[in-house]
Amino acid sequence: MKVLFIIGNGFDLSHGLHTCYNDFKEYLYETDSVLYDLLKNKMSDFLWSNFEEDLGYLDFSDEISYYYREIEDGFDSYSAVNNMVVTLYECRKIMESMNYFVKKWIKTIDTSKAIKRKRFFDLIKNNECYFLSFNYTDTLEKKYNIRRVCHIHGNLKGKLILGHGEKYIHTKECNIKDYTDNYATFSELIEMQNNIDFIHNILKKDVYSLLKKIENFLSN
Repeated sequence: MKVLFIIGNGFDLSHGLHTCYNDFKEYLYETDSVLYDLLKNKMSDFLWSNFEEDLGYLDFSDEISYYYREIEDGFDSYSAVNNMVVTLYECRKIMESMNYFVKKWIKTIDTSKAIKRKRFFDLIKNNECYFLSFNYTDTLEKKYNIRRVCHIHGNLKGKLILGHGEKYIHTKECNIKDYTDNYATFSELIEMQNNIDFIHNILKKDVYSLLKKIENFLSN
């Protein structure tokens, strides 16, 4: 009998693997303080349990408000605005490394040490099973020798699909104009907003492509 399974992170967790985003947070803390420091105050909870959803609502007002206060305190507005531009560009470059560090973290998860579940094995052993997996790991392949797996968000053999599915909601982002009105040139405003738009877009999932991937898997 053909059976379709849809599995998520609970599957790996039930096999004793440390695959929640709190584990990623701890990994980042130990390996890349720059990305960790940028993210730590932008998550909605301490455990980073809504990590991917939170990526759709990143607020960079803290990064630029410091320079706005400099302007209010009488410092040179030209230098302050230039520092805002540079800071947001640096944030962009840091966030571009996200996929790289998630992939490095996944590589540290040894799925050969996963605890094999007899009840699950008994469930699949006499059926023709297909799996839609939201996990990056190869637990199915390594522990159960399963080959009919569609890794919806990718795996270590290719690019990982990471991020949110939110539309760009300006009220949820830092409003650049609020901080720079009367100080920044139009081109500086555009450059700063472009950097924030870029961050939002590189962390956004292409939902249509993911649905097409599932469709192709199920039709074969």
